[in-house]
Amino acid sequence: GVFVERGEGVGVVEYSELDPEMSAKVANAETGELYYNWSNICMQYYSKDFLTRICCDDEVHLEHHLASKTIPTVDGPVPGVKMEQFIFDVFHYAKKSCLLEVMRDEEFAPIKSEIASATTALTALEGRWSQSGSAEDFNTWWYLH
Repeated sequence: GVFVERGEGVGVVEYSELDPEMSAKVANAETGELYYNWSNICMQYYSKDFLTRICCDDEVHLEHHLASKTIPTVDGPVPGVKMEQFIFDVFHYAKKSCLLEVMRDEEFAPIKSEIASATTALTALEGRWSQSGSAEDFNTWWYLH
């Protein structure tokens, strides 16, 4: 999904819930920068106190998202609708939040659990570092992670 302002804080709108016209809305015609250009790559950090408050507060109600999916059954896959909740649904309950902009090709790859794809992506990143002629890129990444 993409980050949006939600009330006094930050929220995320899932791509499937964003109107296609809005998702393609251009903020800067010269650069082609999109209006909704901050994607959620699901790298979040929460304090224990915050999560305890979210889990124990009867006033906190997380929304459900409807998702059309193929659902496996004993008789084979069938089309269906699932009700989902996401970890980012708690963002707007935070008193403070911070978003960081990162280089997509270094911090994100849309890989679920495919080891071969992850290995290919990591090898490509390491290749870019080796072509830079500097170990500084690798050391910076290693010590930050």
